[in-house]
Amino acid sequence: MNPGPTGGFDVRPTVGDRLLSGLGLLCIAASVLWAWAELDSLPERIPIHFNLKGEADDYSGKSGLFGLPIMLSFTWLMLFLISEHMPASQMNLPSGLNEEQRNRAYILSKKLLRFMQFSIGLTCMMIMAQLIGYSKEPEVWKTYSPFVMMAVLIVVIAPVLVYFVVLRKKPVS
Repeated sequence: MNPGPTGGFDVRPTVGDRLLSGLGLLCIAASVLWAWAELDSLPERIPIHFNLKGEADDYSGKSGLFGLPIMLSFTWLMLFLISEHMPASQMNLPSGLNEEQRNRAYILSKKLLRFMQFSIGLTCMMIMAQLIGYSKEPEVWKTYSPFVMMAVLIVVIAPVLVYFVVLRKKPVS
């Protein structure tokens, strides 16, 4: 590792890191294209929110399909900028770490941010499937709604849990 200009470390993303980040953006773009392609076949009112039973409890016009991908695109961009440009000296890493532990925490933090970019894209795809599917066949999708919600929670929470488990492991000497 080379010391960065602010005392941090310059960590170049691996091919896998770039792939995860790019796949997240690709999923968001695919969601927008999918919504655009389905727009004419959808009813005028589409569900945009679901209760815990999987029943739609809020509706919008067709343009409401594009709100989520737009919002998640900005979130993806924010995570991208942080993962690419934030030096270790500005990251909120645990205190009391020695140099080796700090480097490891910094690298894992950047990997977590990139994995979260992928998670955001995958979440966008799952929610778009829910919105489009429920709009077309509400009775069929009522059955799947709780599973989609659970999958979204897992996709969003799993990277953070993995990060903390890996961060707590002792490095192999």
